[in-house]
Amino acid sequence: MISRLRDGGLLTSKRVPRGSRHVEFLTCTREGESALKVWLQEFRPEHLLLEDPLRTKIQSFELLSRIEQIEWLLEAKAQLSKKLDDLEAYGEEVEVPFQEWVHDNAVSALRSRLQWIDRVLLDLGRSKGG
Repeated sequence: MISRLRDGGLLTSKRVPRGSRHVEFLTCTREGESALKVWLQEFRPEHLLLEDPLRTKIQSFELLSRIEQIEWLLEAKAQLSKKLDDLEAYGEEVEVPFQEWVHDNAVSALRSRLQWIDRVLLDLGRSKGG
């Protein structure tokens, strides 16, 4: 992707000496900044409701027994909780522009998914026969 952006005149790169590693310092050109501004101001439907593989998988839940559904939900919850822990640690290690907002969005999204799984588990527990 970087090569395409550079070839398209949107980025410039400068090699930076860092031991034996090949490191480049990337900078947006004026054209790159203009393209980035257009991209930044654009809203498309897929930006508003993100693809969610867990939500998609639940649409086929009838293939699983009730026990398998519960196991799947508990495993999803465990993995999302682990990802939340990883994200918290990562947020302390890196520095990105508007880090507080970016980090808050990622953490909020994971917490929302965990709450959704809790609601599904609760509904599943209330239903008879599932």
